[in-house]
Amino acid sequence: VCSPDDMAASSYNKGLVLPCSDHERLLISEAVEDEFNAVQASTDLLFAWDSFECSAEAFQEGRDASAHDEERGDVGLAVEARQTVLYLMAELIALAGLPERVWFQAAGLLDASVAASAQTDVVRTLPAACAAIVNLLRKVESAEGQVQELDLSTWAIPVASQLSRQGFEVPLNVTHRDVLVHEARMLQEIEWKVFMPSAESWITLLGARLQILIDEPFLEMVRWSMDRSVCAARFLVMWRSRADSGCVKALACGFFGLHLVLGGLLPLDVLRPRHMQADEWEHLFLESQPDVDTVPQPGVPEELAQALHHALLRATNYSPKALRQACFFSLGRLRSALARARP
Repeated sequence: VCSPDDMAASSYNKGLVLPCSDHERLLISEAVEDEFNAVQASTDLLFAWDSFECSAEAFQEGRDASAHDEERGDVGLAVEARQTVLYLMAELIALAGLPERVWFQAAGLLDASVAASAQTDVVRTLPAACAAIVNLLRKVESAEGQVQELDLSTWAIPVASQLSRQGFEVPLNVTHRDVLVHEARMLQEIEWKVFMPSAESWITLLGARLQILIDEPFLEMVRWSMDRSVCAARFLVMWRSRADSGCVKALACGFFGLHLVLGGLLPLDVLRPRHMQADEWEHLFLESQPDVDTVPQPGVPEELAQALHHALLRATNYSPKALRQACFFSLGRLRSALARARP
């Protein structure tokens, strides 16, 4: 990290400190860190979540992000079965009165439990797993730590019926006890690691930090970028498991940066990996945005766009190089998911 004595300040950001090189991160003043703490978006929390992730520096700029995009499927689970469960868990989450964001946690738990499962036929466990995950998240979300007792078979049986209609062999008579037994076994298999930062939680954290670092006129567009980034993350989760998606923080940071481009706040070129030519980068960007015909041009002066870029670097705690790598990685994963989704 650079020394403050070697850096210049900008009037467009709160205590902005510019990086000395492409590989170094921006410093954050104590005053800004206090504001981060006030909205539960501290740098300490960001570091803690980083422990769940691979380093964005590991994504070498010379390596194509789509190099591992072959149709290798999701770990231990057919795509159709996984998608069915994800759709049904969204319905159960709504029935349980849980916030929509919990769906991302549910998807992460499903992928983690499937990857860690000792069961030879994971599909047969899906009805109980679906109900068990939503029940577990009810407990996590409960401020009192207590939840109303429910007959969990009423959640598991519709899942079993839907999977059976789609041709999967699953037990149709799933009992309340079956769900509780599965929940206990699942917790052991994932070593009680119930919380894993999802793309949605990363986007929310980064958005909270970025909104502190920028001025009022840009807040609405930043919130729009957050919402659109969450939509992109939801689409990706439907088509790729957590293990198959790669570094979740890098995906979230990449989505955020790219949607700031779509919102007219950043030029696309500032996020371009240095090994790519401008036309190659624009082509990759447009391939991953089927509703966009041309690359948006920034609607703010160059000086402001630069200040916003620096604010994004501080919000993500990435170096300029790492942010470009994250955007490259995100576009590759999104393009791959779009290819899978096409008939």
